[in-house]
Amino acid sequence: MTRVAWVESPLQLVNAVEYAAATGEPLRICLRANSKQLQYTADVLAPHLPEGVQIAGVWNFAFLSPFIVARERLAGDPYSGQFRLAVALTGVRDLVAVDDGSAMLGFVDQVRENRPLARHGRTESWLARRLGTIAGRRLHHTLTTGGLRAFTAYSRDEELHALAHAGGRVLHNKYRWVRRTKFVKDDGAMQSVILGSALHDDGYVKGSPYRSWVEAQVAAGATVYFPHRREKSKSLKRLKEIKGLKVRKAVLPIEIVLASSRELTAVVTLPSSVVATLRNILPDGVQLTVFPVPEDWLTKSADEALRTTLRRIAKPRGAVARV
Repeated sequence: MTRVAWVESPLQLVNAVEYAAATGEPLRICLRANSKQLQYTADVLAPHLPEGVQIAGVWNFAFLSPFIVARERLAGDPYSGQFRLAVALTGVRDLVAVDDGSAMLGFVDQVRENRPLARHGRTESWLARRLGTIAGRRLHHTLTTGGLRAFTAYSRDEELHALAHAGGRVLHNKYRWVRRTKFVKDDGAMQSVILGSALHDDGYVKGSPYRSWVEAQVAAGATVYFPHRREKSKSLKRLKEIKGLKVRKAVLPIEIVLASSRELTAVVTLPSSVVATLRNILPDGVQLTVFPVPEDWLTKSADEALRTTLRRIAKPRGAVARV
């Protein structure tokens, strides 16, 4: 029996391949259509795929793809409308969920507590809520019958411990496949890197202290800035004016770019969902520094839930040593 995956982003694709590489399971991966970056990432990964892993084509809808009839499935984003619809239509007996950022933590709590699937901080349509209710109920049944697994960089967090106690199986994603595979060539200049944050463009952090923080990292030796996907052109234009800093957009997922680097020595970032991945994926010897966000940087839009999350990521409870 071959497991079939439905993925909608480059990171989901990477994590699906990591699962197959870690377990030795055969895997067919269905890609959602209309994502140039996802297709480009698939093309780059294709020559390096582990034995038994294949790209099963590009599909407009999950319910028209091989994913819908598979007995064993893997989901890149359990909150996806495509995934909710597939589960609402057919149920699921055997499911592996992989990370698409820190959303994994909310997902496993909702499934364990038999609550509807709903993205945190989003106002969803009636249809999305209805599908979330049906999918949540069916996934809770999958959990109670031993059919739910989480393959995740968050495996030591309390939400995943609770899932395991409820009957789920939790596997730690060590990113061994990406770490041993070199996908990109270094240009020799990428040694100390700043990972950009969308906190300022999302309205949670004031712009002036954020720019000052970037300037301080450049003064300390950082030379390359990788923007967050939600950073606006206007913000990046200001950062490009900082002497000695190169703003460089990553075509591949930043996790692959950094994991493949032979020159990299240091990565600095504010708290974000990528931190859990980086703690596992960065080459040995690369220093990762996560700067806490000072309270006086935050705007009134930053509620207590966000502040707690930022503090938690800066001082993670679930950090583990790589093996």
